[in-house]
Amino acid sequence: MSYRITTYQALHSNLSVAGTMLMLCRAKIGRLHLSKKEKADTLWRIERQTAEFEAMCLKLAAASSGTQINCS
Repeated sequence: MSYRITTYQALHSNLSVAGTMLMLCRAKIGRLHLSKKEKADTLWRIERQTAEFEAMCLKLAAASSGTQINCS
């Protein structure tokens, strides 16, 4: 099985899975009892993943000709 994104449908399928995963993680995050180290690690991971999404947005915006894309 290849995880390489080769079609629009595959891209949107993966984004849908990522969105579902985010909602599941966010649903109970306020009820987790995390140590300071665990919170710091979690925040670092969220920041890294946010940076990846922003990089994808910027790459898509740069590749689109004349289409306005808001990456903020």
